[in-house]
Amino acid sequence: MFQEIFQHIEKTLAPNEVEKIELTAFFKSMEDSTPKLKEKLTQIGNKYKFENLHNLKTPTSYDTTNTLFFWRESFNFSLSIALDEEDIDNNFTLFINEEDIYNPLFEFETPGLEKACFDVYHSWLGFHFQSTKLYENGIPMGITVNSSITSYYFNDFSYANFSKFHELYAIDKKVTRPFVRDLTLEEIFIRTHLIKFPYKRIVLFSSNLHHSEKTKLENSILEIEKLELNSDFIVTAIKKQLKKGSPYDRKDNTDIDEIIKYMESAINKGFKFNLKKCKLEI
Repeated sequence: MFQEIFQHIEKTLAPNEVEKIELTAFFKSMEDSTPKLKEKLTQIGNKYKFENLHNLKTPTSYDTTNTLFFWRESFNFSLSIALDEEDIDNNFTLFINEEDIYNPLFEFETPGLEKACFDVYHSWLGFHFQSTKLYENGIPMGITVNSSITSYYFNDFSYANFSKFHELYAIDKKVTRPFVRDLTLEEIFIRTHLIKFPYKRIVLFSSNLHHSEKTKLENSILEIEKLELNSDFIVTAIKKQLKKGSPYDRKDNTDIDEIIKYMESAINKGFKFNLKKCKLEI
């Protein structure tokens, strides 16, 4: 399940032999825990639906959000759930626990490896949020760490302010996902791990039945090259100078905002992204 992601981390971050052993154990524990995760997510989905929120929320004046948070601690993979402003749901306290997910030795010598592990973990959770069709329940769902506002949303596989589902208050209708099809685990990892600040260069590669596209973001310049299928021949090329964005706030027409919109649009037009040809340079 994680072979291509493991190869990507091995190629881009070059972990040492001890770190590879830790990563292998970590990935295997997620594979082994997949049946349990899917069972628990199905149970959560049966309970937490937009239509049922009025039966689940305490009727108080400050309770204005409808986000279902999956709580975890720093440097830990255990999960519990609670609606925003509500107590932990006792039926799902530590539904994923320390015995389920192997906790790698977080004294990695390789820069970026620890963050990559959490990106893989969040991508795995997001993939099974998708496989159990929780996006049909119509409410934002995602990770919160130590109850901070830095959250990862399963609805669009995005962190914090770069998610369109961040801090949605008093929603009066079901939210929908931005994709017309299910993403592969590798595509979710691309969205989670590669499109972010800080960046020196982001390169994405995708293809459909007719042609492929190579997209590069560097110095807030977005370049999109349309290529002949299985060829490097450039059919058309687009180059756009964008405003530099902020790691704390997503604004229209800024660099990261535009590449997020590009990926969503390309997926909805039938393109599939190839992790082997995508990369992030910091």
